[in-house]
Amino acid sequence: MHPLEGVNRWTNPGQPDAYIAIGTSAASRGRSSLQCRQCKETAALISNAAIVEERDRLLTWYRPNPIGACRTIGCDNQGRDVSEAPEAYQRFGHTDVGSPRYRCRACRRTFSSSRSVTHRLRQPEKTLEIYRYLMNRVAMRRLCEIADIRPATLYQRIELIHERCRAFAAFHERPLLAGKPLGNVHIATDRQEHMLNWASAIDRRQSVLMATASAEGKSGYIVAQHVNSDPDADPFACDLAAREVGDPDLHVAFRRFARLWLPHERLDASPSGNQEAELTTHADFRPASRGTPVHENIAMAAHFQVLRRLLAGADHIQFSLDREPGIERTCLLTFADRVRQGNLDAFLVRINKTLTVNAKRAALWEAEAALARERTNHPDRSDVEVLFAMLAARYRAAMQDIPRPRDRWIVHPYPAINEPERASLCLTDDGQRAMDRLLQGYARASLRSIDRYFMQIRRKIHLLERPIHSSSADGRAFYGYSAYSALVVIRLLDIFRVTYNFNLTGKQKTTPAQRWGLTDRVWSLDEILRFDGS
Repeated sequence: MHPLEGVNRWTNPGQPDAYIAIGTSAASRGRSSLQCRQCKETAALISNAAIVEERDRLLTWYRPNPIGACRTIGCDNQGRDVSEAPEAYQRFGHTDVGSPRYRCRACRRTFSSSRSVTHRLRQPEKTLEIYRYLMNRVAMRRLCEIADIRPATLYQRIELIHERCRAFAAFHERPLLAGKPLGNVHIATDRQEHMLNWASAIDRRQSVLMATASAEGKSGYIVAQHVNSDPDADPFACDLAAREVGDPDLHVAFRRFARLWLPHERLDASPSGNQEAELTTHADFRPASRGTPVHENIAMAAHFQVLRRLLAGADHIQFSLDREPGIERTCLLTFADRVRQGNLDAFLVRINKTLTVNAKRAALWEAEAALARERTNHPDRSDVEVLFAMLAARYRAAMQDIPRPRDRWIVHPYPAINEPERASLCLTDDGQRAMDRLLQGYARASLRSIDRYFMQIRRKIHLLERPIHSSSADGRAFYGYSAYSALVVIRLLDIFRVTYNFNLTGKQKTTPAQRWGLTDRVWSLDEILRFDGS
């Protein structure tokens, strides 16, 4: 029996009888939704518990590195790390090699903690060399030849570099979780697809990973980046546990393991009794060889939940969202309180990516010609005033001529070669926003900051380059340099995000982290690896 079967309303204390439950019958095949009585929009039911579980997993990125804990059996501080309970320990000098020593206040036993990145590591100088090659488009096999290392050593060093980058970024980003004042911020959010190679000739279906990332518009800082995969979850163990608690017989939103995409969701019959397999993704794709995929709607919702924590200190937030399925609704649901309070605005951004270079230049010339005519007609106005006047005219025309709010796209008067025919749609225009504020939002709405980051990923990480298409392969794409493991992709994306934010400089010779106020200098790759939190 469906948990909502026989229920025709969803009671909200502040807005009674606001929703109608849809899809509670057997014909729904496990997909239920709620329909708003006022606007008639529907939203699919998803598990809040699954979103919280994924959000908490993603937030472990910001935990401090463990220093050490008392190992005395029966001691009150046994297993309590120094970073979590500093009051339970006291510093007690250093070892002969310089590692800090601590003494437990309860049992008076001492222990030491190594803070050296290269502790017990052969050829430690190779780590920095590998780091540089990875961030400069060197293929994995070629990297092993140049650095004279084995593949096992390469993957071990990638794990080490990832851990050092995580600790470095977490130290600098923890103030955001503590509510660091940010003023007004503009966030651009989009997703990028990464394909994995097949692991054997028997099963040549491709694995797909979706990376959701958000960039601060002015500085270019990548605030968060998450991939819909949990590398620590065993798909077969989780599948057995899900079967034991009866997940295959439940609707999707009410499963204990609703967060993960498990084998029974492809092989078992649907909960409604239909013997046809209930696929959650395209049949040509297979799960990754390591770890367990996370449902895309859960991963996206968890991404915005993490953003909500990181942007808690912002006075006003403007989102520029790509037209990805579900991204706008997830954003608005996550920040619904801010939308109602009036300190968050969200815009969909549309760009014509099919134009050739010549067509982009022609569109740019036409826009510049229109702008020149406006300057001639209003010589007393500055470019900013001309921009807002053109936006205001287009907004009024859309309000008058287009009855459906979802169709009121406003074309930007100042297009760019990398964003041809850019148009935006305000998702939070409830008639109460001031005109000046709306026009400023339309003027700023852009995906330039996140698109540039995605472009750099393709250009600098050889493992994540675009595929090679060949007519001899019957239309299939060959991912000659792609990874076979989702874990490697996740680690490389995390490493590149830290490198992009704190090491790579722009024309102003500053990094995104400097421009956003998280640091006051450029960090070298060697300094990132050796950073100890001081």
